[in-house]
Amino acid sequence: MRRYYKIQIAILIIFPILATAAWASMPADYDTVRLMLTAPDNQDMSMFDVETLVGVLVDIAMNDDPDAAYHDTVVSSALKWLGSMHAEEAVEPLIANIEDYTTTCIYWLGTYASPDGVDAIVSMLESNEESVRYEAAVALSTLPEGDLDNEEWVEALNGALAKMMTVGQGISTDDEFAEVMSGAVTHIWYMLEQ
Repeated sequence: MRRYYKIQIAILIIFPILATAAWASMPADYDTVRLMLTAPDNQDMSMFDVETLVGVLVDIAMNDDPDAAYHDTVVSSALKWLGSMHAEEAVEPLIANIEDYTTTCIYWLGTYASPDGVDAIVSMLESNEESVRYEAAVALSTLPEGDLDNEEWVEALNGALAKMMTVGQGISTDDEFAEVMSGAVTHIWYMLEQ
């Protein structure tokens, strides 16, 4: 009788572990991931293999049919997932969608040490919308340190400094935007001096 209970206990302990391991490596597919992205409370992507998930999210962010149901929600969520996963493949879709999903793209590009990402953020400093300019300056002030041996990275940072100096002219020093710009300039100068 005890043996029977021991077997039951072993099954109860081992089965969930094995089931979770099998579930976690499930390849991602376009339709399933897209469906999950339509609902904010149904976005547990942990069941998918990371590599296939990144590929599907990039595909959704770049190619989702604009006439499809929940298109904006799906693409915005795909961009957020890509950014939060910090996948290298996320930079291109974030740049490509910066005009339509500005806040999301600026924020996540600011977490990458990507020359192209910096250039995309810098282009937003001249937006007609004050909030977009502010978000771009905040993103520039939070850039991670990159490889200073990479000429493209150094060139992007120097380009950002030059643009911030140009955009910063004529801004009142009392302006909150000026304060954030000053912080971004200091941050980038500090990175270049390392």
